[in-house]
Amino acid sequence: MIIRKALEIDVDEIAEIEKNTFTLPWNKKEILQDLNNPIATYFVAVEDNKVVGYIGYWLVVGEASITSLAVREEYRQKGVAKTLLEKVLLTLKNNSAEFILLEVRVSNTIAQKLYTNFGFVEIAIRKNYYELPKEDAIVMKFKFLKEHTKYA
Repeated sequence: MIIRKALEIDVDEIAEIEKNTFTLPWNKKEILQDLNNPIATYFVAVEDNKVVGYIGYWLVVGEASITSLAVREEYRQKGVAKTLLEKVLLTLKNNSAEFILLEVRVSNTIAQKLYTNFGFVEIAIRKNYYELPKEDAIVMKFKFLKEHTKYA
């Protein structure tokens, strides 16, 4: 598996993964706009010339926010999300990020476990943040600390 920066040619595959993962997916135009957003960065996981997962984040003055992380269903539980998240942590560390925020559905315990294993902690609940179905979001935060050897 190769992890690389997402390119415009990846938009169709990213949109397909979005559509098959989220109840209110971004369309190709929205993904392309964000891909060209100067504060946004996307990485894709590629296997056999096929995008199997992606992660996107925004970085503004040391504050990062993971906007999306998704993996094709047939590639889940195979370390793709873990590898993508690790790439983002290392990249943000090298770009002097102070912390990372993200939201995750209360029902998405698999993602919560992944984030917790990387050192993210729950800091808040956003009531009715998600639609279809209406659901709360857990806000999680990762703070880069000097004592971290791998990510700080």
